[in-house]
Amino acid sequence: MRKIILCILLSLMATSASAVNNHISVAHVDGLYSPGALVADPAQEVTFFVGFDNDGDYDIKGLANAFCVYSPDEVSWTTMTYRKLSTIDWTTNFMFFLMTPKSITGSGADTIGFGGTGSGTPPSTGIPAHFNDTVYALTIGPLDPADHGSIICIDSCFYPPSGYWKWAGGDLGDVFVGDRIPTWTGPHCYTIVDAGGGQCLLPNPLVIKLETEEGNPPAGQSLEIDVFDDGNPLSFSLANGPSWLDLSASSGTTPATITASASVAGLTPGEYRGAVTLTAAGASNSPRDIQVVLNIYPVLSAMPFWGFRVVAEGGLQAPEQTLIVTATDGVSTIPFTAIPDSAWLTVTPSSGTTPETLVVTSDGRVLDAGTFWYGADIILSASSGGLTSTEVHYELKVKDVVTEIREIKNPSLPQNFRLSQNYPNPFNPSTTIRFAVPVRTHVELSIYNVLGRHVATLVNTVLSAAEYEVEWSGVDEHGGPVASGVYFYRIAGDTFSETKKMVLLK
Repeated sequence: MRKIILCILLSLMATSASAVNNHISVAHVDGLYSPGALVADPAQEVTFFVGFDNDGDYDIKGLANAFCVYSPDEVSWTTMTYRKLSTIDWTTNFMFFLMTPKSITGSGADTIGFGGTGSGTPPSTGIPAHFNDTVYALTIGPLDPADHGSIICIDSCFYPPSGYWKWAGGDLGDVFVGDRIPTWTGPHCYTIVDAGGGQCLLPNPLVIKLETEEGNPPAGQSLEIDVFDDGNPLSFSLANGPSWLDLSASSGTTPATITASASVAGLTPGEYRGAVTLTAAGASNSPRDIQVVLNIYPVLSAMPFWGFRVVAEGGLQAPEQTLIVTATDGVSTIPFTAIPDSAWLTVTPSSGTTPETLVVTSDGRVLDAGTFWYGADIILSASSGGLTSTEVHYELKVKDVVTEIREIKNPSLPQNFRLSQNYPNPFNPSTTIRFAVPVRTHVELSIYNVLGRHVATLVNTVLSAAEYEVEWSGVDEHGGPVASGVYFYRIAGDTFSETKKMVLLK
């Protein structure tokens, strides 16, 4: 038995995501005989050109994709090459991008890893917003004329059998554009044809994809059935399809066009897969299975659909965010409820009718400060019609009240302890305090009110010799805002202490 499966594996990013406004497709193929057939020619290689379509408003900071070129008929070939295309400046747009061969020996499952990220300082672009072009070329072949009538497919193999993979978002100030699952137009399958191979069936496409929103019938897709070689017509039949598949005819004579549609009554949102068997006496590749994929999408839609990250100081609320709820078709009016599943997340109003703009707030007072993220979902549910709910994911990072201690890079180390006047002064809502440490020592920097009562500690750690600065945002040690007035800040080391005055005006 002969079989080669070639997989391009990309495994950098793996977090929750959504699949809207981002698409991956086979842009075109070199080596076609017809739209659904490949030429078997010892002098002809086959190249699949993979396209990215990021029609969202945000850059893609990282990508983790996977493609398999395989044959359910055990077709083999002698070589496989891969390359990035020049439509993206890979050096500028990505901090790093990897193509790591695992095994391309021509037997078994040949694999190679691609991975890229656009993070870094300064951040690189990655895949820019509104990008739409080809990015990879995957070449196999030549194909053996002896495989006349067999099938070759290209599909995702990162999360089989669904074919999902992930693109990573990125930070935009305090907003994090979450990871996304781009839609994939595959699997794409092709019949191999040879000029002297005799008659064989040429169904196109070999994978029928039907899509719809819940409660609506999907648009039909045309299935072209023809015959290769001498052109003599063949009588054919179609049978054994899934119960939800409707065909305009179950038999005919080539060439013929059959319309495929689906009955979705009683089906919940999700992906359904099946196959219909094509048979024709006299065809060398009969019987032939044609795959069928049905996707039913929920009706409620949210923007931002990917969720986002927000940051709050300990004990404070994060900046308000808006959540726009519409019908998937952008037209229908649907009553709905919006219920967060965690106490720190609130949404106002909690119900409405599409289209509706909701206000989302994140409260850090009920969470511990730290460097990790708290995740929660807002569950959007249609009030009637039995429609499936939609989830929008939010994440909150609660920072310590103590602002990060930033070292100031200078060519020479300070010679003495020094506490500088805060700036700005007076201030609202925050001020910066700079100080110098000439030797490694324990340093404590605290805030007091005019009565001498402790308000907050900004620094309490061992520091090496250098200049530093911290920011105070006018909150006490519990994260609560303090009143306008005069405050004192005091620095103390093993052999040094100094106090200065500052004014908060609101």
